Amino acid sequence: MSDPTSGPPVVLLPGLLETHHMWETMIDRLRWSPDRMAVFDLPGHMPGDDAETIAQDLETGGWVDRLAEQIRDRFGGVPALVIGHSTGGMMALWLAQRYPELIDSLVLIGALTKGDRGRTFDPGARFFSVPMLGEMAFRAGMTMWLSSPEKFQQGYALAAADRKLEVPAPEAMRAQLSACDPSALYATAMWVLNADVGAGLAQVGCPVLAIIGSRDPIVPPAHQIGIIRGAPQGVAQMMPAGHLPFAECPDLVVAALRGWQLRQARG
Repeated sequence: MSDPTSGPPVVLLPGLLETHHMWETMIDRLRWSPDRMAVFDLPGHMPGDDAETIAQDLETGGWVDRLAEQIRDRFGGVPALVIGHSTGGMMALWLAQRYPELIDSLVLIGALTKGDRGRTFDPGARFFSVPMLGEMAFRAGMTMWLSSPEKFQQGYALAAADRKLEVPAPEAMRAQLSACDPSALYATAMWVLNADVGAGLAQVGCPVLAIIGSRDPIVPPAHQIGIIRGAPQGVAQMMPAGHLPFAECPDLVVAALRGWQLRQARG
């Protein structure tokens, strides 16, 4: 990592209701070379994304197939280090199961393998799943959250331990999410709630690092540890944070990523 032109190329995947802008601070601190890096948004998170198309692409796997094609085209088939946050981590695991030849290693931050996140009952998820009413509530919540920079920061910080962030949410992320179709975002959220990539963990043969916030209020740490137990080459690193370690304790995350790349380079 001391030489940003060495090592595998890097692919970054944000989480649900996040955009690629969330990685800007990490990219700056790690001094990754732009020509050896690619950042992708999740389905539904780009202006113009259509809810019906998104739902179909996720159900059939078309979205992850296109992601694989983009990564292959971008790096000529050279295996990449794929880093995913939350739902982005779920997508990284899905990608690794379907296209192992494109993966050098994985770093999963606050990741989940299943929509229920190991919880026997999630009232919020149940409520948002109610036909019509759930989407109306989702739209209202998104409108309120994105209505001002202050509300956006406050809502984002709810995922942090003690609601404290060292790195604020990028305003550009609020701007992009505001331009998205709420129905497309909702379609992605509903897919996540019903998705399960955990059954394929044993197929993930590449090295996996799980960075886990010990006080994560979104994805229970025990659920994240289950990823490491299921992946043959899994390693966990706990951090004193909630669901947003890269924004709560960025120096620790930078050190973990540097150490991981150095470890993989040494074999």
